[in-house]
Amino acid sequence: MKKLKSVEVAYEKGYRVTGEGVVFSPFSNRVLSLMETTSGYHCFNCKVNGVSYPIPVHRLLAYQKFGDRIFEEGMQVRHLDGN
Repeated sequence: MKKLKSVEVAYEKGYRVTGEGVVFSPFSNRVLSLMETTSGYHCFNCKVNGVSYPIPVHRLLAYQKFGDRIFEEGMQVRHLDGN
């Protein structure tokens, strides 16, 4: 059985992000507050087996669009702004 990555678990739990980077809770359908990492990425916390993990918003958005392909070696997602 494959070990799920935290972004996969967040997606399976129902967390969703819009193209504008707004994240919705699957439990209350409310907009989540985001944190910024030291590297400048926005993320939110999601519990996986009782442990809270930061889920990068850009990774969840990429997973929503491309699924497991984002985990392939050498895969890169080009943002609309070119980053």
